[in-house]
Amino acid sequence: MEYGAERKEFLRESLDYLETKEVYDLFDYLMRELILHQPEDPLKFLIDTLKDPQPLKIIILGPPGSGRSTHAKRIADTYNLTHVAVGELLRKTLAESDEEAFTKQVASGSLVPDDVVVDLVKKELEGVKGGWVLDGFPRTRVQAQALQLNRIIPDKFILLNVPENIVRGRFQEKNVSDSTAADDSGEAVELRLQHYYRHLMGVLHLYQPVVHQVDGTLQPDQVFAGIQAHISMRPYSNAPLRPPRIVIVGHAGSGRSTQAAKIAKHYGVVHVDVAVVLHNLSTITESEVSHALKGSLNEGTPVRDDLVCEAVLKRLRQPDCEKKGWVLDGFPKTPAQADYLRKAHLTPNRFINLSVKIDTALKRLSERLHDPLTGEIYYADNLPTEGAVKNRLVTSKYDAADVVTKRHEAHEEFSEEVLHMYPHQSLTITCDDLDVLALFESIRDFVDRPLPREVATTFGAAGMAATAAFKE
Repeated sequence: MEYGAERKEFLRESLDYLETKEVYDLFDYLMRELILHQPEDPLKFLIDTLKDPQPLKIIILGPPGSGRSTHAKRIADTYNLTHVAVGELLRKTLAESDEEAFTKQVASGSLVPDDVVVDLVKKELEGVKGGWVLDGFPRTRVQAQALQLNRIIPDKFILLNVPENIVRGRFQEKNVSDSTAADDSGEAVELRLQHYYRHLMGVLHLYQPVVHQVDGTLQPDQVFAGIQAHISMRPYSNAPLRPPRIVIVGHAGSGRSTQAAKIAKHYGVVHVDVAVVLHNLSTITESEVSHALKGSLNEGTPVRDDLVCEAVLKRLRQPDCEKKGWVLDGFPKTPAQADYLRKAHLTPNRFINLSVKIDTALKRLSERLHDPLTGEIYYADNLPTEGAVKNRLVTSKYDAADVVTKRHEAHEEFSEEVLHMYPHQSLTITCDDLDVLALFESIRDFVDRPLPREVATTFGAAGMAATAAFKE
């Protein structure tokens, strides 16, 4: 291998390592901790930080009646965090100091002065070892700024959204069954709602990068599922952006190539259609490879893995793919092909699997025509206007009913195993009833959102490895 090629391969391996082991995220976390704590001995501080996993710190906010405290307790139980219920803390503290004044304040629905509640929360958090979930605080911008000044920074900020009319309805139902709660009277609830919405935007502005909104009108288990999804989501990284590497596979007739073309156009990446790559390769030279490809393409039988892998690798190594990124259409379909990508340091950062029923696939593909000269695919609604092209269109042997059924079964056989190789960056979309635009919106939402990560090691795989090394 020449020096230039060797250097290029080393660079690919290095970038792949830094990304897969989340090294950039690790350094981002360590730098943040240094800035927050500003220790006298930075090196010792970093070593100590690496010895223990990063504690998870969560703020959960929502209007009165949103079920916030119930979900906060469930978060604490699920993730082994300390539940800091600020409302209960205030009730206990103020009732002990002046029970009569406290009762009047609760009944009126007014807020406790910022300095009082900030001091209570700060003192409470100082006694917490490990992670915590802060329930119902901060309520005002002043309180939020006080937390930041005291270097109390959450990893996640969960906002429960419940419309005011639903909140009022919940309190009316509650008051019918229980009239003993001093702070659930109509006037008190109205005042609490006014305070909440008056100060909400000021609080959210300070936590904008980590805020995630959850629909609080759903069933409790559905709300908690939304909360968990956010907690397990990888934060936005400051790592250098690498070009997108997107894979889209799916059943025959799932609309995979149409979506791949839309992805390529939207993100400015190269559309690498494996079927077209193989077709072009089969027509270029009269060789053993081209004869093997022609035979497979003409008979509708699978192309040998080694031929497909070699053709895909050669295409993805082209300058346009390396510079712009790519969407790989129809590959990998087997675990061996997926492993080949991994060994070539071409692991995708998004893997999309489109699923349709066999009846849907047969109906769609019975209407498809193929240009044997160019490899282009046409349907009844987009037939070419040029007569010569139109006259040479044929039904591909790949689209015959028996072949489509076999292809559908082959995809079913391997898809689960291939998807298992991409646990965090894969998504399966059932698209029998989705039109082209709705399907693309689902794909785009998946490509744009951050990836999930293991919650137990929130500073990533590199931090986990470093922690293990220091503990040995």
